[in-house]
Formats: sequence, structure tokens, C-alpha cells
Amino acid sequence: MRIKEGYKLQKIMNSYVAVPDGSAEGLLNGVIRLNGTAAEIWKGIESGLDRDGIVKLILEQYTGADEAEIGQDVDQIISRLSSAGLIED
Repeated sequence: MRIKEGYKLQKIMNSYVAVPDGSAEGLLNGVIRLNGTAAEIWKGIESGLDRDGIVKLILEQYTGADEAEIGQDVDQIISRLSSAGLIED
């Protein structure tokens, strides 16, 4: 899985947004806001981590978090990013 070419993550003040660069302009209608966890998942995908690697990354950041719950959250965010056309296999 990887971020689709033409999209990048931007931090604007305390928020993150996924925006198209010049090559993807016109493919995304508007901006997609991401919370901090979704932004970390995006960064994990960019760095080449698979789903399990991303879960491990998130677990390291949130001590005491439940692995099953984090796994469900990661799956849900990956699904939403995929449905929005922002990631591909």
C-alpha cells in the first residue's frame, strides 16, 4: 500500500490536511482533514510500513492502548483513505 502519487500531507497550524499537488489537481474536490492519528497512519504509509507496522507504530506512541482497538482504528482509517482515492496497493 502507498499514498497515491500527487497527494501530500500538510500541517496547517494544529491540523493536518491531505491535498493534491499539481499532478493530482482536479481529482480531489476540496481538502480532507486528518486528525493526529490519521496523520501518523499517513506518515507510516509514506515510509513504507504495512498495516501491522502502522499498528505497532501507534501502539508505541500511546502507552496502555489496546492493540485490537488500535488495529480496528487503523483499518478504518486506511479504508477511508482508500475510499477517498488517496492510497493504492
